[in-house]
Amino acid sequence: MQTINKGFAYIIFAGFFYAVMAVFVRLLAKEIPVFSQVFLRYIVASTVAFSFAKVTKTDLKMKNARDYFVMLFIAVVGYSLSTLFFTFAVLHTTIANTIFIFSTYVIITPILGFIFLHEKISRFIILALILSFIGLYLLLNPANLNSSLGGIFALIGAILNASYFIGSRKLRNYPAKLLLFYSTICGVISMGIISLFFERNFYIQGITPNIFSLSKFSWIIVFLFGIDNFLAWLLLNKGLQTVKAGTSSIILLIEPVLASILGIIFYMEIPQITSILGMIIISSGIILATKEK
Repeated sequence: MQTINKGFAYIIFAGFFYAVMAVFVRLLAKEIPVFSQVFLRYIVASTVAFSFAKVTKTDLKMKNARDYFVMLFIAVVGYSLSTLFFTFAVLHTTIANTIFIFSTYVIITPILGFIFLHEKISRFIILALILSFIGLYLLLNPANLNSSLGGIFALIGAILNASYFIGSRKLRNYPAKLLLFYSTICGVISMGIISLFFERNFYIQGITPNIFSLSKFSWIIVFLFGIDNFLAWLLLNKGLQTVKAGTSSIILLIEPVLASILGIIFYMEIPQITSILGMIIISSGIILATKEK
């Protein structure tokens, strides 16, 4: 029982660290453009992940070229791009809307499993999908184009994040520490290339703002963001060692709740009645999706 309680605590803290990410995105956006902030964050996260893997003596080699290809795909598409769309979403809609919509990956994952892996799909998943569509309709505000765009970004991020979990099933024989290391290092490379292409001026001295003129505060946030990225992953995986996946998904609903509170505290993002109703419906769908896990 004590082990399970400790697992609950790990997942709750993981939810907190995931929720804080949205605030970090907003803080960095004042000085760092989108692609570059993801790039810099991944540099810190990959360094910590590599150090952790070495300290724990984790073998970072994969068995064959096929596994490296699958790893490359889920790292770039399912990890890096999902993070990128999550970041865009936070900057275009409320933090609460972003996190609740992004959380639908729990429902989307078994749907993709049914399409690509021919896995069975339960009646609970079908009902959860219907509820999530209703919740999304309430959260996506057509009257506010910018907010709707943010919601669409969050939904794309959720789909891409779900693809990461589908692809990782092909790599289930490898430790999570290896997957995180390759995910973040691929993130550094892919986001580095994209940021240099689209945000070249950010890396040229004399043009402001640029990487050379960043305040100490922004550098501290970049460092904390990378550490936060690693700790959220570490605590979640430690929690999953003793808590069932379905139960952990329900506990992780604390993430969008905490994110909503942070949005209210830092940015006065008071949700409308329709948004609150949409959040409740999506949460109900997530609970249903985990019913048979």
